[in-house]
Amino acid sequence: MYSSTLAAPSGTTRQATTPSRFRQAAMPRLWLNAGAPLLLALAVQALMYALTGEHPGPAQDGLPFAPAPWLSLLASAALFPMWGVARWKAWSSGGEGRRQSRWVVALVAWGLLHLVLVANAGAYATSFLNLASLLVVTTATWHVAKASTEAAWWLTPSVLWTLYTSFVGFAALALQ
Repeated sequence: MYSSTLAAPSGTTRQATTPSRFRQAAMPRLWLNAGAPLLLALAVQALMYALTGEHPGPAQDGLPFAPAPWLSLLASAALFPMWGVARWKAWSSGGEGRRQSRWVVALVAWGLLHLVLVANAGAYATSFLNLASLLVVTTATWHVAKASTEAAWWLTPSVLWTLYTSFVGFAALALQ
């Protein structure tokens, strides 16, 4: 329960333990914002797995520092809900946050498109797609930080992950 102190007209105070209507309505919206991107990412992954019969992966499997397929799936399962939480945090911060939260929606759309494009891409295309993802994630984080630093912190793991995958992609090209 949330509590706040209320002032009565007589000047005395009393403790209120009822959550505000905003807080009651906010939690389902948070779960919806975090759950929808996760379900979309899992649906895209499942569809690609059903169509190809295996986990689609770029031509980086021979590298000792390349992420395992299960790690990539785990990263998607963790990052997409974080993007939803970042969108909700930005949206909840006010008018500027509502405008900047569109960047997170664009990031989710790019993330889903990236999953599909990387499925059958070669090493060169995968490297440049990962670099494009780094650019999109960094841009979204920068715009969201204007409205809510807390929302930007929810996007920070994505910047680190895309930095890592970009490094792996270009290392694979260098070793070929």
